[in-house]
Amino acid sequence: MENWFIILCAFAVIGISLTSGLFLVFSDFLMRSFKNSKPAAGIEVMQVLNREIWKSITMVLLWGNLILTIGLASYTFSQDLEEVSTLLLLGAGYYAFGAFVLSFVANIPMNNKLDGMDFSSLQTASYWNQTYLPRWVFWNYLRAISTAIAAICFQTAILQM
Repeated sequence: MENWFIILCAFAVIGISLTSGLFLVFSDFLMRSFKNSKPAAGIEVMQVLNREIWKSITMVLLWGNLILTIGLASYTFSQDLEEVSTLLLLGAGYYAFGAFVLSFVANIPMNNKLDGMDFSSLQTASYWNQTYLPRWVFWNYLRAISTAIAAICFQTAILQM
């Protein structure tokens, strides 16, 4: 196995792990902190975070990981590297599912709905406590787990090289 390929796989493990950690931080204590704040405060901060994330370096990490994982998995098939191709394909799939499919199907639509609401209204507080927080956190934990599995797949592939 060529050194550049192993190094890129190691970068993928690091990038995917950072993504998984980001998702975990949100689910584990940020969202709990927002929940334990006054509803208007938690809602307003989440609305601001959801707007700012699109302008952050995190987007480079998310999209860069997607391109890197798919590129590495594709390369293994073009080079007939059967010993690692399945692991890298699984890793790329778990990453794409966790970081993108779940995001665009579950979390982002909820973020968009929340963004259009008045953070100080009772109706928004009700949505926040009864719907948004439990569902968003559930889907976000799945994002963290899926991306962690992706990192494990890539790390296991490195160990087999």
